[in-house]
Amino acid sequence: MLRQVDKVERFKHTQSCKDALHAKYSSKTHSTVVTDTAWGHLQIDATSLYLLMLAQMTTSGKRLTH
Repeated sequence: MLRQVDKVERFKHTQSCKDALHAKYSSKTHSTVVTDTAWGHLQIDATSLYLLMLAQMTTSGKRLTH
């Protein structure tokens, strides 16, 4: 997902599906397995829920440690 940081920054402003994180990755290469236009919807999955909760805790001032 770190390879998609530019997309995440764009998504903050556009909220466009083409700028959303991909939900499908290759287990061998860790690259996305679909193009931006081949995935027609945003998927709420464990990864996105984790990132949402992490963002909410960070913005609320909660100190996060390993």
